[in-house]
Formats: sequence, structure tokens, C-alpha cells
Amino acid sequence: MKNKKFWLCIKILCTAIILFILIHSSQLNINLFYTFFNNPILTFITILFCYLPTFLNTWRWYRLNYIQKIKLPFLHTITPTYLGFAFNNVLPGSVGGDFYRLYYLLKKFPEQKNGAILSIFFDRILGLMGMMLIICIFTPYYINLIHHNKTLMYIFSICAACSAGGLIAFITLLFILEKINITSWLKNKPYYPSWSTKLISFLNAIYIYRNSKLIILENIFISMTSQIWMLIIILLITKLMNFPFLSPLDYLIALIIGQIANLIPFTPGGIGIGEAAFANVMLALNPGTSSAYATVFLAWRLLMTIMYLPGVLMGIYKFNRNHLAFSHPGSHSSE
Repeated sequence: MKNKKFWLCIKILCTAIILFILIHSSQLNINLFYTFFNNPILTFITILFCYLPTFLNTWRWYRLNYIQKIKLPFLHTITPTYLGFAFNNVLPGSVGGDFYRLYYLLKKFPEQKNGAILSIFFDRILGLMGMMLIICIFTPYYINLIHHNKTLMYIFSICAACSAGGLIAFITLLFILEKINITSWLKNKPYYPSWSTKLISFLNAIYIYRNSKLIILENIFISMTSQIWMLIIILLITKLMNFPFLSPLDYLIALIIGQIANLIPFTPGGIGIGEAAFANVMLALNPGTSSAYATVFLAWRLLMTIMYLPGVLMGIYKFNRNHLAFSHPGSHSSE
């Protein structure tokens, strides 16, 4: 417990240092947040727009559950998706919502443990693949800048390598493992380890995706569409903050890299790291400009927090209610 508190304090200190550097370098300007009050209608519309990615992500997860024969209706999938993304966006760390979604599925479909784990895992992977694919598609457009900027060259190279690695891992999971027939080898062994039954069940759950290529491609497209919609939110924020017009493609690339950097667990929820990555990519793509780009990403983060905060409160309430029901079996509460 003491170690956890120590590391949390270290992470908070890192956040404070990064934010101080961003403010000192004029990449973060807190005063720009007052511009949201100048146009309350556009601010309200921007907040409403933040909800659409939730429905896109819900559909993606719903389709992955469908592949695993987890018969959770789309409308019933909205709530755990919203609550899951709420925990990922509001609370420190970026995986708490995945555990909540897994808990929700196992409560309703306890016999589908492997399928539930894989649907959430592939949901994460396909979301990242959609982001990486966008960067790979538009890399040729920035070839001249990449040639003259080592930072951009490293960023785009890492994204290309991750995309290639993800594709190789994806093909390995879906096709190669079945070709080498690990399950038959395990079943035919004279000595049958106890863990092999669970491994065989897990591999069979993976093989199910092999016959659902169109749904996999559909989900990658949904992931890319979700990023385009978040780009619209970013552009609305720049409009509210009176930023000069820049290429939407630059904002899209910076947004994706900011989200990926946000996963680095050096600060609670990636606060400061995502902002720094977003700002530096925008500066690299637009040499000669000096706008407070980190403010845009921080505003996007705060808007998403406002949107998801009710979900966190709802999730905590539901968890406490279920815990009380479990502690007092005599009492009955409806789900």
C-alpha cells in the first residue's frame, strides 16, 4: 500500500513538472479556457458531440461480442461501454474500464469467460489498429517534413513498426496458430496438464475470429471513423479558442499520437504526456507557429471528463449497491 502511494505521489509530481514546463514554454495557456464562456451554444454543441464516439465504440464491442456468441443486445451494450470508457478517461490509469466491462459480461455470461476477455482485448487492439492505420495512410503526405525532422521520422517509424507488429500478431493469432494445430497436440499428449484445458478453450475462442474477417474490417473502419469524429471535436475546440486555421489532417495526426502517448503510465491518466505529445507534433508539422497547442488537448480531455464523470459516479453507485447486496444476501435489489 505504501509503495502504491509513493508511486502515485511520484506520478503526480511528474504531472506537475510537465504542466509547469508546458506553461513556461507557452504551449499551455489556461486563460484560453475562458473563451468557452464567450460562446455557450457552441460549447454545449461540442460537449454533445463528445457522446457520438461512445455509440461507435459500443457498436464495435457489440459486434465483437456477437462473434463470440455473447448475446448482449446493442442497447444493453451502451451502458457498460459508457461506464467502461468513463473509468478509463476519468480515473488514473487507462484499463480500469476494461475490468469493469469484463465484470459486467461475466456477471451475465459466466460461461463465456474466454470470449468475454477476447472481445475486450480485440476491442482495444482494433481501436489502436484504426489509429495506426490512419497514420500509415497519411505518412506519404508528410514525407518531406519527415525527411527534414528527426522527431517526426521517429514518430512515424514507430507507428509504422507498431502497425506491422500488430498485423503480424493479428495474423498469427487468427491463422498460424490454427495451422500448427496446437489444440490437437495438447489433446494428444500422454500427459494432460490441468492448465491445457483452459488453454485449449482460450485458443478455440481465438479461432472463432478467423471466420469473421468482414466484422473485423468493419470494426477497424469504425475505429477510424471514431477518430474522425474526435477530430471534429478538436476543430470545434480550436474554433472556441480562436486558434488560426491549420490543416485538419495535422490535428488528426497530433490527436492520435497524443492518445497513444496518453497510455504511457508515467502520470495519472497520462495527464501532461498526451498534451506534450500533441503540442510537439503540431509544432513539428507546422514549423514557425507558436500557438498553445497543448491547451487544445487539455480542453479535449476536460470535455471528455465532464461527459464521462456521471458514468464514474453511476459505476461507483452500482458497485456499492452490488457489494451491499452480496454482503446481505437476504436483501434483494434489482439490476
